[in-house]
Amino acid sequence: MTLTPRRLLGTGLAALALMVSGCTSTSPPASSFCVPRFTIEPSVASPGDTITLTSDTTCDVEPPGGGWSVVLAPVGQLELGVRTNVADGFDGSFSITLSVPATFPSGEAFAGIENWDYSTCSDTAGGSCASATATFTVR
Repeated sequence: MTLTPRRLLGTGLAALALMVSGCTSTSPPASSFCVPRFTIEPSVASPGDTITLTSDTTCDVEPPGGGWSVVLAPVGQLELGVRTNVADGFDGSFSITLSVPATFPSGEAFAGIENWDYSTCSDTAGGSCASATATFTVR
């Protein structure tokens, strides 16, 4: 099929009509899929050391009843994790210090919010549904 100037104009107008009528997909506001980004210092720790989990992200969410469940665990071994609850919000200054248990295994580990609600995160809308965690190494 050859597109004549008239047919090309018609195709362009049809596409414009679809966009104006709202038949196109748009991403939701960034706040609807906010996931705090965390850092852990130090990046290498030993059993018995403390680490500090921080986030400078601002997310407009209320902590759930009982607070956020912060977990520290070996990667792939959530059952070995230790947990604590905090009521702090994500106003850009979230920080908590955690102790690495003396019996903690060496290798890659993580810390973060275990009960983060991902239900509002649309992984098809251009947002990231990455977990609310950060990794570090236990030697």
